[in-house]
Amino acid sequence: MVLELYLKKADYTVYSSHSGEHCIHKAEEVSPDLIFLDVVMSEKDEYEYEVGRHLESHGKLRLTSIISLTG
Repeated sequence: MVLELYLKKADYTVYSSHSGEHCIHKAEEVSPDLIFLDVVMSEKDEYEYEVGRHLESHGKLRLTSIISLTG
């Protein structure tokens, strides 16, 4: 992802996930400041709004900013 390359070049710590489940677990582990979510994830039945809804209901991630993107 081009955005990931730019952020890493600007010396940000970037974590990538290829599934909604991995995204949720990683976010709970590292408590990011910002999350970019693809509008349609690679898993057929898992869409970004479901992951976003889960993240927003999680106590310490409730105030984390989420930006939705798509290719």
